[in-house]
Amino acid sequence: MEIPILLQLIFAALLGTAGSVIAQKYIETHAPLIITLCIIGMVIIGGHGIYRIYSKDIFKVTSIIQVRLKWPGPLVFCYPSASGKNLSPISVALFVEVVNNKDVISRISSYECRALLEYDEGGNTVVNHAPNGGIKLEYKPAGKTVTKWRNLYGMGFVDNQVYYITDHDWRKCKRVDFRNNGFDRLAKDTQLNPGESLKGWMFFELEHDLRGQLPEIKKVELTFTNSVGESQSLKIKIKQNVKDDNDMVNYISSGEWILLEGYHDLTKEKYTMTPMVDLRRILKTGKSIIVNP
Repeated sequence: MEIPILLQLIFAALLGTAGSVIAQKYIETHAPLIITLCIIGMVIIGGHGIYRIYSKDIFKVTSIIQVRLKWPGPLVFCYPSASGKNLSPISVALFVEVVNNKDVISRISSYECRALLEYDEGGNTVVNHAPNGGIKLEYKPAGKTVTKWRNLYGMGFVDNQVYYITDHDWRKCKRVDFRNNGFDRLAKDTQLNPGESLKGWMFFELEHDLRGQLPEIKKVELTFTNSVGESQSLKIKIKQNVKDDNDMVNYISSGEWILLEGYHDLTKEKYTMTPMVDLRRILKTGKSIIVNP
């Protein structure tokens, strides 16, 4: 059972105050040294409790691996909306291990992510139809390389609705099952004991101006919020880069990414290529940039 932070603070404060008052009384009456030392210990314990509550990190990130994917594939997430079936290409996948660094049971209730990206700023993106279905984006750079912090937009519970486009052929797609190693699903279903870790895959979209490129990720900042409302931001330098389809196939062949049986022809499906972040913007402002295959 998780003890709320407010109750921990009240208990620690009362313990420290009681110890201080009692210690002062016994010291003035020349109580035996052993009693005085024991009561002073109460003061130390109370004060130490307050210090631990305020000073200790909530979470630690012990490992992170990135997979960067050039828009619009080879991983796409299929999700429903009021307008019908939508496909949202995955631009960044992160495999993250997070440790509960508190002394009490905790749960990750939400997270946000942004990244320090190196990319070309001011170029143009041209949309072309690919001969084997789907679309292809060609980016014409402006020659202005910048390094800036940009938001990554989480895609939530992808579960078993992710499609892997084999050999860039939208007519031969395999569904990938992330129900057992998707970070969002695991975070929802898992209470972390002190020192216990949770690890899984997070999936993100990029803003429209970055989708035709393959920005280099220098650092990642993850902000976690636990079940009692405490938040902590952690900046992590990226060490391992997975850049192409061959590296991604390694995750599939090793069993990290589980492919479901059968092939799917997405060229025969009625869908709109609508990134989730764009759909949210449509609902909010009434307009966005949508690419139809």
